[in-house]
Amino acid sequence: PEIGPADLVTLVPESLTQFWTTQLSASNLTLTVPTLTLFDADSGTPSCENPHGGDDGFYCAADNTIYINQPTAEEYIGNPILGDMSVGYLITEGYSENVQGLLGSQLTGEPRSLLDDCLTGVWIRDNLPPQPETGRPLYLSAGDLDEAIVTAIQHGDPASDTDVNGSAFEKTDAFRAGVLGGMQACQDRISQ
Repeated sequence: PEIGPADLVTLVPESLTQFWTTQLSASNLTLTVPTLTLFDADSGTPSCENPHGGDDGFYCAADNTIYINQPTAEEYIGNPILGDMSVGYLITEGYSENVQGLLGSQLTGEPRSLLDDCLTGVWIRDNLPPQPETGRPLYLSAGDLDEAIVTAIQHGDPASDTDVNGSAFEKTDAFRAGVLGGMQACQDRISQ
């Protein structure tokens, strides 16, 4: 199934798999590649104990699957402010959740969600130009970076006292830390 540009559901996971396999191998860790499954919430949401995410998409650790609500994803792609990277962001969050488990993160709640944003930023950092390398499945544009930030903001807590996903400011800050500081900036968050 496709949810927008024909390559979105293949290129983003391919890039994430390539990136995280390399990153984790430096620490003698092995990525177990998550499955990406599209669903239609009108027909029922897949069951998962303790899903990480929301109605538009979530990661289920029990079956190592990233579930994306296809109708919502199609709306995101058609939205001139959100665009295709909004769906890419949902996919990267699933990978980030998988990576947290491999890194031994014991974070829960808001700090865990913010670390996912940071790890998403690390992947995005690796896929921004200036110099293309052969064998890389994907390069992101400045517009993709904007879409990622808007998506992070959209998924922030609705009120300043909610403390579930982080406020829009906290999510943007965590994402920015990953983009600017790389993997070390995110690992520092695990040990805090």
